[in-house]
Amino acid sequence: MTEPSNYGGYYWCIKVPESISEDGEIYLYADRVELRDGALIFSGKFYPSARDGHPDYENPLDMEEKTPLILNKDQWLVCYAASVLDGSAVAVTHWKGEVV
Repeated sequence: MTEPSNYGGYYWCIKVPESISEDGEIYLYADRVELRDGALIFSGKFYPSARDGHPDYENPLDMEEKTPLILNKDQWLVCYAASVLDGSAVAVTHWKGEVV
């Protein structure tokens, strides 16, 4: 069985309405996110696990990108690159009310 981290080298947080996710958040791995016509489109290659059990980001299994998630324009509020340790925004130093 594969791990979510096999689907991309970056970890993302998407704040969503509670009708989409009960806690208002979705976390996923993807290589990139694109904003197209208000929709967030996450894509990435599939990376097999190396001998140490972690994804081998140097050698994707297939060079074709996959699309693991699309959120239409009314299905998301905020998107950011997140820390795998606590989900906080990696490039933000202060964000009152967010994960500390």
